[in-house]
Amino acid sequence: MEYLIDGHNLVGKMPDINLNDPGDEVELVLRLRSWSARGRKRKVTVIFDRGLPGGEDKGLSSGMVKVIFAPVGRSADSLLINRIQKVKNPAEYALVSSDLRVIKAAEARRMQVWRSEDFVARLEQEGEQGAKTRTADMADDPQMSAGEVDMWMEIFDSDPEE
Repeated sequence: MEYLIDGHNLVGKMPDINLNDPGDEVELVLRLRSWSARGRKRKVTVIFDRGLPGGEDKGLSSGMVKVIFAPVGRSADSLLINRIQKVKNPAEYALVSSDLRVIKAAEARRMQVWRSEDFVARLEQEGEQGAKTRTADMADDPQMSAGEVDMWMEIFDSDPEE
C-alpha cells in the first residue's frame, strides 16, 4: 500500500510533536520511517507546506519514505490533490489527512482515507505491538548506513567527535 500523507496536518494531531517546533518535520519523518519499516509493503509520500525551494528533500527521504515540501505559492493540499488525481490505481493508495477538501478528492477516486487522528492511533497501537515483538525480529530491524548517520549529523549540526 502506498500512503499519501498530509504532513503538517498529521503533525497537528500528534500528541508528542508540536507544529511550532522547527524540527517537527524531522520527528514525523523518523516516526514514518520506523512505521514503514515494520510493514513489508508500506511506501510513504509525505508532503509538507512551506518548503524552500520546494520539491523532494533528498536529505530526509529514504527508500520507503519520500519527503516533499510544497514550493512558495503552493500548498501541501494542492500538491496532494494533484497527486490524487494523477494516481493510476487508486485502490493501491491511502490518503492520511483530516482536510475535507483533500479527503473529498481521494473519495472521488475511491481511494482509502485515514483521518489523521485515526492514523495517529494506528501508529501508537502498532508502536506498542512493535515494541513487544521487536526483540523477536531483530534480524528485520533496519540499521542506519554510514551515509544516513552522516546526514543526520549534518542536520543536527553535531560533531561526531563531541
